[in-house]
Amino acid sequence: MSFSALAGIRPWVMPEIPSIGTIAPRATLYPFPNMESAYEQKREDSPWYFSLNGEWEFLLKNSPDAVKTEETQPGSTLKNSRTIPVPANWTMEDTGDYPWYTNVRMPFNNMPPDVPEENPTGIYRRNFTLPSGWKKRRTVIHFDGVESAFFLFINGKELGFSKD
Repeated sequence: MSFSALAGIRPWVMPEIPSIGTIAPRATLYPFPNMESAYEQKREDSPWYFSLNGEWEFLLKNSPDAVKTEETQPGSTLKNSRTIPVPANWTMEDTGDYPWYTNVRMPFNNMPPDVPEENPTGIYRRNFTLPSGWKKRRTVIHFDGVESAFFLFINGKELGFSKD
């Protein structure tokens, strides 16, 4: 299923759509040129590992519906954005949204899978260039800990959606 097929649909509230454009769940593996180097080195030493950890541009919106299409396009300006570290939890980075802790009931009255209209939504953006030797290689982007749901755009193109 592609995003264009989802026009006007909110997949984050649809249990029947856990993800789009993802590979099947599997153990996280890192490629190495040979078995010996895989045993002897850390993932960061692989010639085919590229970390996106670091400083990212971040903009907090009050709901997924508040994200404008142009904000997902390369070169667009994210007015009032700031820089935050990744990995991190935006609620711990003084962004204006705060963590909700509860062990009794959900902090909103909606019944799952419905969510409130006011639902803090972050836009993360980072420019990067893959190493030149990767042109003909299959490249997989791996997210270690996204909470809730996310869409992935690369160069303005919608490539994936997933939720926890």
